[in-house]
Amino acid sequence: METCEICGKEFEGENAKAQLRGHMMSHRESREEKEAKPDRVPFGSRERKFDAPVEDDGFHHHVFNDNWRHDPNRIHRADRAGYIRVEDSEMHVVGTNDDGSPIKGVHMKIPKEYYEADQKLKQKELDAVDKAIKGGKLEEGQNDNRYVPDGIKVWGSNSENR
Repeated sequence: METCEICGKEFEGENAKAQLRGHMMSHRESREEKEAKPDRVPFGSRERKFDAPVEDDGFHHHVFNDNWRHDPNRIHRADRAGYIRVEDSEMHVVGTNDDGSPIKGVHMKIPKEYYEADQKLKQKELDAVDKAIKGGKLEEGQNDNRYVPDGIKVWGSNSENR
C-alpha cells in the first residue's frame, strides 16, 4: 500500500507506486498553477496603492497628495500636525492636475492618540453645525424671521438624540 504525503489518499495493488506518482504530479500541477496565477482583483474595486500595515502598529496611516495644485501646502500641514513620512515607501502617481502634471501620493502615519483626538475635534465642530441646523440658526441673517416648528428632529448615525 502507498500513501500520498500531501492528502493521505491510499493506493493498493501492483500499480500502487505508479498511481501514487501520477497522483503526486496532479498535486504539483495544481500548486504550480495556483502559484503562477496572481490573486484576482475585480476591475473597478478599491485597490491599495501602498503597503500600509494591516495589523495594529499604534499608528493611523494615510496617503497625502503632493504637488496638488488645489492644496499645495497639504504635506507641510501634515508635517505640522504630527504626521511622519513612512520610510522606504514609494511615491505613486495618484492623479493629475488640470494642467496634466502628476499628483503623487505620500504615505504618512501619525500616532493613533493624535489621530483620535483630531477626530473628536472634527466631530465637535460637526455637532455645532448640527445644533445650528436643528435650531434653525444655520447661516441666519439679521432680521431673518425664520419659522422653526417644535417637534422636528434630525438624526444620523452620530447623533446624540434619536
